Order: sequence, then C-alpha cells, then structure tokens
Amino acid sequence: MAVDSIAIRFHPLPGAQRGGGEIRALWPGRSWSETSVFADSTTFEPRPVRGTVLPGRAAMSRDDSTGRIRLPTSFFSRAAEGNPPTATVQVLLEPSPLAAGDFLLVAASDDAEALGRRPRAVFYRSSSGIRDSVVVDVTADTYFAERVGPPPEEGLLIETGVFYSLLLRFALPDSIPRNATVNRADLTVDVLQERSLFGTLRFQVDRVEVAGADTAFVRPSQSNFYVRGITSEEQRATVRLDRFLVQSWVSGNFPNHGMALRPQFDEIRYEWAVLKNPTLRLVYSTPPGDGQ
Repeated sequence: MAVDSIAIRFHPLPGAQRGGGEIRALWPGRSWSETSVFADSTTFEPRPVRGTVLPGRAAMSRDDSTGRIRLPTSFFSRAAEGNPPTATVQVLLEPSPLAAGDFLLVAASDDAEALGRRPRAVFYRSSSGIRDSVVVDVTADTYFAERVGPPPEEGLLIETGVFYSLLLRFALPDSIPRNATVNRADLTVDVLQERSLFGTLRFQVDRVEVAGADTAFVRPSQSNFYVRGITSEEQRATVRLDRFLVQSWVSGNFPNHGMALRPQFDEIRYEWAVLKNPTLRLVYSTPPGDGQ
C-alpha cells in the first residue's frame, strides 16, 4: 500500500467568519495539550507555538463550507505506515503571513455536535491499482490567540472566547445631593462595527468593589438582575442600567470604583465589540423643597 496524498479537512462555522485569507500548515516543534497551548491573551503576553512550515496552503472565503489543506506524504508516511498503528501526528494551522488584510475563521472542533463536522485527516492510498481513502478523526484540538498590544487608544474592548471585561468609571457631579433618588440610569456607547465581530453581545453590569488589594464584581441588587445586550446593527447603543448601581454611589453606601461590563454566553463563542465614547445619563429626583 502507498499513501498518495494527505489532506487536513475542517468545517468553518456559518455566521462566524470575517473576510477571507490564506491558511498554512506547520509541524509543531513540541508536544502540546489542550490546556497547555490555549493562551489567555488578556495579559498581552503571547505564548506562540513555534513550528516548521509545511508546503500546503488553503485559500478560504467566508462562503466556504469546507476547508482542505493538502500536505506532503513525507510528513505522515512514518505514522501512517509505521508500527504501532496508533502513532500520533500533530498539525498547527494558522493564517499565512502572506494573506492580504485581516480575516477570522472559526471552525468546528472535536466537540462539534455534528460528527461529520469534526476536523479530520484524510489519507488517499492506492493498492493493486485500487484507490481509496482512510479518514481519521481528530483526537485533540484547541486554539490560541495572541495580541501584540492593548486595544487602540480610541477603542474599548469587551470580548468572549478570550474573556475580556470592560471597566468604566464615571465621576458623578457634586451637584447631585446625597438624598437624591436615582430614577433611571442609561449607558450609551458608540459601536465600531468595522472593528467588531458579534451577533448579539450580551453582558452583565456589576459594581466594582475594592478592599485593599482585592477587587470584586458584585450585582447591584438581587431583585433587579438581568443581562443587557447590543446587536451588530447598532452604531450607537443605549442600555438601561440597574438604577441601584448608581444609587449606591449617590447615597454614599459604596465608594464609586466604577462598573464592570462582563460578557455572558451560554456556549464558547469567539466574539468581540470595540466601543468608544461611553456616556452615563442619569434621571433623579430630590425630596420636596430641595429642588430637582
């Protein structure tokens, strides 16, 4: 039997792509696990996975339902034909540095509900003039993300997947008396859609509490808790805040250390929003005789 060609096959998830570009394959220079390679890049300290570039590339667009990268048979021949047959091979897929522009590709993993959408290696072989193929499912996969620096100065980032919360602090005017009642609090932000990628980004707004070196995120009130959200159609978004969040600052019950916008999601999704120009609008009332 001879292995004629080998391909890595994967399935992009619909609705999660941006743009298009070229993907290349590498042979990782060391063994890895799903936990050791995954990088939470919020520290801005990338953990790159170095590897040897293989002669195989695939051009992907946002409309492609299947991605396929052909690889040299020499890379897999020892594992495919050797002993033991359970030999393991590893491949790293990454954007090619030759790709023009930015793009995002999200592919189904080995945890995909549809078994046919898991990443696979396909071995095409011939024996006695008969050609067939052997399909091998992936046994482990993960992804890593790197940032070369913090978000741009004009943008504020909130993100899922690589979890990234947003902290905001507004200095309240001294003209608001401590006995005032906050009737409404609205947070308004500009959404830089050209720098963002999300459908509906849901987030929870918590009060930031600081005690010494410890920082905690606390619900403003147990009885008025709900998740907010912004959509990909909004250029300027306004969300209603829990008024008890601001009331606690006005009344002096809690020092104003700000609020935390913490992304919420039911499943692992890689989405982000870049925001700018946050403003806080308050409607409050005062006791009779104190003015309004």
